[in-house]
Amino acid sequence: MGVYYLQHPIHGIHVATTDVEANACKSNGWTDWKPGDTVPVSYNKPQDVPVVKAKSAADEVAELKAQMAALLARLDAAESKVEDKPVKKAAAAPAVPDFLKDPKPQG
Repeated sequence: MGVYYLQHPIHGIHVATTDVEANACKSNGWTDWKPGDTVPVSYNKPQDVPVVKAKSAADEVAELKAQMAALLARLDAAESKVEDKPVKKAAAAPAVPDFLKDPKPQG
């Protein structure tokens, strides 16, 4: 077991730590490289990397509040389109027959 320095025309330099790893890398286009040799130029490095500005917590909160306001406006608009369903009225209770009413006391 040893340390193997490998180079690839696209990916640059790689250090393999086992024979198995080194052989697998060599079968995928990697070649031996010795420290002190020139470093191969990688072809997949992006030339124009866009600058990404990190957002502050206040910016994140402001963005989330704006999204919430937009969602609430959409919800209000959707609720105003829904028509209120007519409330079903309960059927009037049938009249109580005379025989169920309290009888007049006799006497």
